[in-house]
Order: sequence, then C-alpha cells, then structure tokens
Amino acid sequence: DADSVDLALQTPEKLSVSYPHLALTTRAFESTQVARMTNVPLNAEEIGEMEDINIEVSDRSVRLLLGLR
Repeated sequence: DADSVDLALQTPEKLSVSYPHLALTTRAFESTQVARMTNVPLNAEEIGEMEDINIEVSDRSVRLLLGLR
C-alpha cells in the first residue's frame, strides 16, 4: 500500500536493490504504469556497479520483468 511505501522511502539505506539496472525499449517503458515516489542520487558504489553491468535491452514491461502481473 502507498503508506508503507512512503514510510520505507524515509529510510532508503534500509532498502535493497533486486535489479541494479533494467534497460527497456521505449515501448516497454511507456507500457509500465509508474508513480514517482522519490528521487535519490546514486552513490559512488552504485555508479561503479552500473559500469560493470552487461546491458541487455528488454521489450517487456518492468512489471513483467519483476514477475508482477
């Protein structure tokens, strides 16, 4: 629920990353329903991890990639 999300976002250091990066086609991005909750800049460790990722572009929505329907 939205209240739980708001509460969790107050302490982002307690959140974990399941997928560090999901590259999507424009079609997949636009077909994903989203709501902006917060915007936190990447730290140096996260930026370093992004540089080491072998990027695979998907045409599936984020919900499908995460196993949500």
